[in-house]
Amino acid sequence: LLGQVLTLAEDGRVTEEQAALVLPRTDMDFVAQLFDALIRKDASAGIMVVNNLVREGVQVQRFTQNALEFFRKALLLKLNSQLAMFSSLELSKEHEQQLLQHIENVDVGYLERMIRVFLSRAEEPNVTNLPQLPLEMAIVELTIGSTDTFSLL
Repeated sequence: LLGQVLTLAEDGRVTEEQAALVLPRTDMDFVAQLFDALIRKDASAGIMVVNNLVREGVQVQRFTQNALEFFRKALLLKLNSQLAMFSSLELSKEHEQQLLQHIENVDVGYLERMIRVFLSRAEEPNVTNLPQLPLEMAIVELTIGSTDTFSLL
């Protein structure tokens, strides 16, 4: 990847926009939007987030890992704010504030379920050319109900 980024260099300098053309990226804004949709149990909004991130070129697997880190941080904060020191996820002040507001209105069981569902969906084989499908199924399961009858296996 470094070699590809360096080929874009002009006068030995690479801009952030140039690097973004090559480097796999994720966007914490998408993670925060997805978390908000899941807390509100809005399947449509969650699926829109996932498809927008695919359209923007965000790698689904990387996004899923970032979402899991975000959900873990939410769980740790909900259990005890001092546990947040065990999370390596750094959030902007805005995202941190949104997270704190959301966890006031959600129970620990739902946060645990979010992590469990996303972990299980992340392990599903990619049987289609739709990398977002496991995430969409996770969103449906968390917002509407079980999707066991729609197993991808």
